[in-house]
Amino acid sequence: SDPSDPTLTTSSSDPTLTSDPTVTTTDTTGEPCMGGEQGELESFLWIANSGEDTVSKIDTKSGVELGRYRTRPEAGGSPSRTSVNTAGAVAVANRLGGVAAFHAQTSHCKETNG
Repeated sequence: SDPSDPTLTTSSSDPTLTSDPTVTTTDTTGEPCMGGEQGELESFLWIANSGEDTVSKIDTKSGVELGRYRTRPEAGGSPSRTSVNTAGAVAVANRLGGVAAFHAQTSHCKETNG
């Protein structure tokens, strides 16, 4: 298929969807299918700073470091790997044990101080 063609063609072999399991439909509205659109997404990069026992939150649009966070209450976590979910939150694995989690937006944080 031509990737510049704005039509969307889908097919299904799931017999529960139609009586004909090979039905193919084409969207000819001329609108490209962007799939899974979620509106404005934040653009953060999380960097493990192993030698400093921290993780940095970077705004990729401005290039500014927005924060630097310790990954363990005591020193010595040695953060190594990061994994970011679709909401922008990150899980940080420490070489010396433990995983720290940080939300990208404070509105996603659960209030625990009463």
